Amino acid sequence: MEKERIAEAEKWEDEGIYDRALAIYEQEAEKGDAEAINRVGLMLYTGRGRRRDLSYAFSCFQRAADLDFTPAMTNLAGMFEKGEGVFPDTAIALEWYDRAAERGDAMAAGKAKKLRKEIKEKERQELGLEEPPGRKTVSLLAAEQPDGERLEKLIGLREVKEELQTVISLAKLERMRSRRGLPRIPTSRHLIFSGNPGTGKTTVARLLAEEYKKCGILRKGHLVEVTRVDLVSQYIGETAIKTDEKIQEARGGILFIDEAYSLFTEAEDRRDFGREAVEILLKRMEDYRDDLVVVAAGYPELMESFLSSNPGLRSRFGRVIRFPDYSDEEMLQIFRLLCSQYELKPDDELLEIVRVRLKTLKKQRGSRFANAREARQIFETVIAAQARRIALMPKVSEEALSSLIEEDGEELKEKAGSGLADRVRELHEVSHGQK
Repeated sequence: MEKERIAEAEKWEDEGIYDRALAIYEQEAEKGDAEAINRVGLMLYTGRGRRRDLSYAFSCFQRAADLDFTPAMTNLAGMFEKGEGVFPDTAIALEWYDRAAERGDAMAAGKAKKLRKEIKEKERQELGLEEPPGRKTVSLLAAEQPDGERLEKLIGLREVKEELQTVISLAKLERMRSRRGLPRIPTSRHLIFSGNPGTGKTTVARLLAEEYKKCGILRKGHLVEVTRVDLVSQYIGETAIKTDEKIQEARGGILFIDEAYSLFTEAEDRRDFGREAVEILLKRMEDYRDDLVVVAAGYPELMESFLSSNPGLRSRFGRVIRFPDYSDEEMLQIFRLLCSQYELKPDDELLEIVRVRLKTLKKQRGSRFANAREARQIFETVIAAQARRIALMPKVSEEALSSLIEEDGEELKEKAGSGLADRVRELHEVSHGQK
């Protein structure tokens, strides 16, 4: 902003003619001037020149802070601390105070020191750390550790569960260090979920968001699931808006980008704006690193190409978690679980049909095998067959409604061929003592 324009606007402010001052600040703000943007925020925060608008003031401070304007960083920190125009978050407030203090803002340094003292005192009271001398204090990691019960109940995924417990523990440790004013250890919460379709990537991301909320790492703990079409536009200028809207929607939770590799096209097409979406994403991942977790997911080999497509991606995504295909037994467990959820009891012959059909599909489709989705589709096929069978009954008992029998798997048997029919006949003879 030109000095003359600043002086003119300040003159109107001094004379109490706030609407004229605000108009000048807004004109300069439209040109991208960080100081002008910050001043607009201040006037809307105090209600001068226009009715008080905390949400708009917050967005102005955010924009100016993103442009590295130090006073705006301090203002933004204050809004996070007080919960004005935004959900209160003392960890983010401290981060902005620290950034402003590093740039020589003495007021920000003082506020950071005071806030840390308040956080430490509150934490000691909440965790009951005021203990008699000589008494051993319980480990904070143990005190804050979530039970992770729902995560542990997922079928299979043993290595995935172990990786996630490490991720959660690291994030909690980082948060506790921040509360005590200790130096930040350079770690990234953003993750790559690498695996074939139906291996539980979305489900695990949703549970991770919930666990993070329980630990106080994320303030909302929700999941926003997107693909390329949600982030990239065909027209100039629209990709930035679409991408930022989804990022803002995901703040306080996890942004889950399915088939993330589709953001890049192999051909150098100037009309393709996927790279623009990635650039915005990289910046926001850093800006909101304490208020947003990004999980990018997709096929293993294609996710490796995704990480290689931009130098900033590998540094932002600190860990790759690999989701293996389910074993034959785990696939059958998933089918059993679906039956159990709806109080259905499959007989042994039907289970054998399902087991063989799943094994056949896995062999035929290779990397295109959809794992748990295949199990669900087979479940739906069996239920449809049960419905047709029961519709022909003159009288339907409760047992019939809850039973799935060999006949309900006839369609699966036809697709699998005669080998499956012979195996089921053999199983039937063994179970009925005919062999």
